[in-house]
Amino acid sequence: KKWQKPDEKSIISVLPGTVLKVFSNEGDNISKGDTMLIIEAMKMRNTYYYPHTGRIKHVHVKSGDKIPKGFVMIEYE
Repeated sequence: KKWQKPDEKSIISVLPGTVLKVFSNEGDNISKGDTMLIIEAMKMRNTYYYPHTGRIKHVHVKSGDKIPKGFVMIEYE
């Protein structure tokens, strides 16, 4: 598979797992470092934080969802 530069406005899962909690909704303003969501993977809880400031465009996950590696979880503008 040919390498592509990642989209900086999409948050993609790096591990398969179960979404435990989502802290943002569509339309929310977020700041760099805010908590985005918590995923349980391999019996460990992983907290994701926003890498940039912006506004949530679309949330593709909800609590209880099982997601694969490489899944687009949240998009922002």
